[in-house]
Amino acid sequence: MEISWEYLGPYFDGEGCAGLYIWNYKGRRKKEIKVQPEISIACFNEEHVENIHKYLERQSINSTILRIHGKIKGLQIGAWNSINLFVDNILPFTIIKNKELTLLTEVIKLYYSLPKHGNGRFVSIKLNNFIIFAQKLHVLKSGKGQYRRKWSLNSLVVK
Repeated sequence: MEISWEYLGPYFDGEGCAGLYIWNYKGRRKKEIKVQPEISIACFNEEHVENIHKYLERQSINSTILRIHGKIKGLQIGAWNSINLFVDNILPFTIIKNKELTLLTEVIKLYYSLPKHGNGRFVSIKLNNFIIFAQKLHVLKSGKGQYRRKWSLNSLVVK
């Protein structure tokens, strides 16, 4: 089977998931928050997973084949630049997960607007910046400042 963005869009609509990991991180000076997006695609056919993985590699998108107890469970994309490329290419071909991916695009834009270290790596988000970040995404949990470890962007989309 020939893999293309036209094929992956509807496939992702059915078997894909976009999420956002958020966790507390103690930096050198102040408490900081780490934010990491994640794209997962479920697939249990080894040949099919390999074909999608190779296609994504040709598109300069780093993905990892998920294996649990030696059995293939799907693909995962976790690097910011790979997720950015994936979302930009697949967004026009999705229907069901379109709002989810649009929200992920907002997350990426916000994250890329943060300051960088001199070596080009992104800094962790300071707590006060995270509050602004979370409010823009409507993910800040009310209460005692507790944050969920993983947010499924599907649960954040207003239907």
